[in-house]
Amino acid sequence: MKGLLVKDFRFLLGQKSSFLVFIGIGLYFLLTGVDVSFAMIFTVMMASIVATSSISYDNFDNGMAFLLTLPIQKKTYVLSKYILSLLVVLVMGGVIILLAVIGANMGMEHLNLTDLKGALVVAGVFATVLLAFMIPIYIIFGGEKARVAMIAVYGIAAAIVLLVKALVGDVEAAANELFAKLSALSNWQLALLGVGIMVVLLAVSMIISMIGLEKKEY
Repeated sequence: MKGLLVKDFRFLLGQKSSFLVFIGIGLYFLLTGVDVSFAMIFTVMMASIVATSSISYDNFDNGMAFLLTLPIQKKTYVLSKYILSLLVVLVMGGVIILLAVIGANMGMEHLNLTDLKGALVVAGVFATVLLAFMIPIYIIFGGEKARVAMIAVYGIAAAIVLLVKALVGDVEAAANELFAKLSALSNWQLALLGVGIMVVLLAVSMIISMIGLEKKEY
């Protein structure tokens, strides 16, 4: 496990310029009055994409076949990918939260820390949903096929959003109402709700990834 994580972190170090760009864009959103939740969602989304790209890197030039000759189990490999992705998302999300808190303390009135709790839960659930879809797809289909599969997933997601918009009507008003309800919850209730949703999604996703990798031959 440790060796797999070290390998992936070395890979991510080569992508540090991308992470700096994502943080810069997130900071720009915060400074220009864009909603905090959007800045967080954008940052964790891009961080998730870069983190899961390590799976494609492993599949390059028969790399996965070599990795599996080492004394590691396929389940361990899958677990390491989830740990890596979650750590990257937590760090990037934490940076945006820190910047938002600093901005609020410096007198930026549009950065409302009261709404930060709801934004944190929404961004956390969003990142979890993204990882829960992306990791199994990349593990099961590999690099090229995974890109096609992800396009299909994005298309389905867009169709769902349009359907929800047609049913709900004013999506922005509904989102603001959701944030207001989340912000009204106590800290422990928010934490319990967010962690519960994320644990269930990641557990199901991890089981699918492990089954998919066990069935693959290299």
